[in-house]
Amino acid sequence: MGRLPRCPRCGASVATPVTPQARPASGGRGRARRERGKAWRIALAALGCAVVALGATWWFLAGPGATTASEAGRPAGATAEASTAPDAGSSGSAPPADSTGPDASADPDTTDPDTTAPDPTDQDTADPGAGDAAAQAGGVDALLSDSGSARSGLGDAIARASRCERAGVRTIREVTAARREQLARARELAVDALDGGAELKRALVEALDASRAADAAFLAWATRHLDGGCGGPIAEDDDYRLGLSHSEEAQAAKRRFVDVWRPIAATHGLPERQVDDI
Repeated sequence: MGRLPRCPRCGASVATPVTPQARPASGGRGRARRERGKAWRIALAALGCAVVALGATWWFLAGPGATTASEAGRPAGATAEASTAPDAGSSGSAPPADSTGPDASADPDTTDPDTTAPDPTDQDTADPGAGDAAAQAGGVDALLSDSGSARSGLGDAIARASRCERAGVRTIREVTAARREQLARARELAVDALDGGAELKRALVEALDASRAADAAFLAWATRHLDGGCGGPIAEDDDYRLGLSHSEEAQAAKRRFVDVWRPIAATHGLPERQVDDI
């Protein structure tokens, strides 16, 4: 038996109508029956072709290898081009990623060593507080220099006031004002980076506070002494004696300060200072 012809679109077998042979006429009824049979065969063949075509279309659209409707109508190569196009949210100036380039998820150990974070062990191991300690020691030394300058003129000013010289009173007033300023600076000193810094600062503040109190008492004595005509014994004046008492307190605090300051000064190359230098 030979093969039946197939539908050119769906590939289904289609029966080819047979050319009727010349037969003796058997009447109009027999001919009508044959015509109806032929029409039914053509209709059934067409229906079968349509069913096969519908099934093939469904499998093409819903099967595992199906593509979207938009891709189905896209020309060849359009899908591949779209997959390499820049992101719609980017400026579009960057070239598409090279499919042969390194994987973006590469192991961090294989990345460029120049872009890796620095090793904390490579950082400078110098003491971070060394600079602060030197600066703090320098601040204390500068205050000591100012304090020594103020003290150096006090003795001469008291002697001149005792001789009833107004210049002596003016100098004592200037020294008293300087002591107040130095005391305020001492209270603001930063000494946390110095060994024994807290004790050092406490002794210095106490020394300058007692010195300020002594200078104020001497100023009160000198002012009244000159205003009263420079009469009466100086050593028995209450303000003068109070000035001497505060001076002794200042000397005791200065000695404590010098003991703490000596090793700090040696460490940072600064003058050691003596009690009479403060």
